[in-house]
Amino acid sequence: MGGSAPKAPDYAAQAEKQGEANIEASRVSSRLSNPNVITPYGTQTITYGDTPFDQAGYDAAMAGYQERSLAAPKAPNRADFNQDYTTDSFDQSGYDTAMSDYNKNAAERARLEKINPYGTGWNTTRQNQHFQQLADLQDIAAPNRDAFSSSTQNTGFDATGYNTALNRYNAGQPELAPDRANFMGAADGGGDQDIPTVRQSLSPASQSLYDQELRINAALGNTAEKGLATIDQMLGTPFDISQVRDKAQFQDQTLGQRPKFDPSQLRDKAQFDDSNIRNQAQSGQQAWNNAYNAQMQRNQPFEDRRRDRLTNQLSNQGIFAGSEAYQEAMRDLERGETDFRLGAQQNATAQQQAQFAMDMQGRQQDQQEAQQQYARGIQGRLADLGEQQAAFGMGMQDRQNAFAEQQARFGMDTQSRQDDLSQEAYLRQLSLNELNALRMGNQIQNPQFQGFQGQSVAPAPIMQGANAQYNAALDASNAKNAATGNLISGGTSLASAGMGMAGMFAM
Repeated sequence: MGGSAPKAPDYAAQAEKQGEANIEASRVSSRLSNPNVITPYGTQTITYGDTPFDQAGYDAAMAGYQERSLAAPKAPNRADFNQDYTTDSFDQSGYDTAMSDYNKNAAERARLEKINPYGTGWNTTRQNQHFQQLADLQDIAAPNRDAFSSSTQNTGFDATGYNTALNRYNAGQPELAPDRANFMGAADGGGDQDIPTVRQSLSPASQSLYDQELRINAALGNTAEKGLATIDQMLGTPFDISQVRDKAQFQDQTLGQRPKFDPSQLRDKAQFDDSNIRNQAQSGQQAWNNAYNAQMQRNQPFEDRRRDRLTNQLSNQGIFAGSEAYQEAMRDLERGETDFRLGAQQNATAQQQAQFAMDMQGRQQDQQEAQQQYARGIQGRLADLGEQQAAFGMGMQDRQNAFAEQQARFGMDTQSRQDDLSQEAYLRQLSLNELNALRMGNQIQNPQFQGFQGQSVAPAPIMQGANAQYNAALDASNAKNAATGNLISGGTSLASAGMGMAGMFAM
């Protein structure tokens, strides 16, 4: 048979021991990671197990201090120093202006007094004006300074009284409040060894610089505290815009009237005037009749006399009417009259054509003159239109220039007002900014030492030990049960084999 199984270890106990080892390792690691530091600026030492802070002693000392402070004089209350006060002011600028005007008047009066009003070129009117000017200048008195002085009643903070009371209080204060540093534990090792204490000590030179910075900060703080009265007065005074220029105004009244196109200055619209054009030339029968009748009328008396002479001549010759000779003579006379009529008709036709040509030429001349007159009218109206357009354009340009100037002036006035507001805001906040500069301007710089490096402690693996202990016990139980099962199985097999052999022998 083989040997027995080894005994399972006590996992839970081992887990607790592992936790103790972890704690010890953390202690060692902490001491190795946080050495004592020595630098030119000072030293830093780390100890363990120091006596803790004496809270009870500190509380008792503070209670005694507070009890004694109740009987001591109270620090002055700032609210008690708010009071009414009078501020006197003098308008130096106004006084200087008035004095300058007075001096100018005095100089003018002295100049007039040197003039002889009775010299050459002086008349009564001029003399009266001279004496009136002297009288007017003599009535002007020198400016009175009291007229330019004023007093303002204000409510504010009496900084002088408050600072005096505070100085008296500080000078008579019997003791300072307890210092916690005096109740810190000692490095005697009588405390908890796992609680470190870090102590930093400055070198003499660094300590001197540190103390100097404390004094500077205290002095700056006192100066800043004295300025609180000015800050209170500033905050209690409304924002003064009396020195701020008025709000910029766009002066559109200086732009002038908007230019207008004036059609009344234009000549009337040209009209084609055909009233002076001769009537259309006529080439009809009437013109011919007029020419023909005019010739016939002029010739008719001659024809009548010729007919009378021929009749008398024939009668004297004994040729009577109705005879062949008489009729022949009359036919000759009539042929002459017919020839005249034919010539008159030809002349009438020629005169008709000439008159038609002259009428046409005259009508054309009249039409040309009317067209030229119409063209001159259109040209004159266009010239007037050009002049009006040029005047309108110049007016618009002048208005645009004036508008641009007003815009530029408005922009400059607005910027000037913004500058005034910025300046007044700066002056109003100057005291507050100076106080903040005094309060925040100097920060104390301490030497930098290595920071304490804490160590973490790994927890003891108790759960893992318990699980391992349980699994070991379970494995042992399973092994034991398996051995018992194997033994029972073996006995059953032997019994079955014996019964089989007995049956064979019985047969």
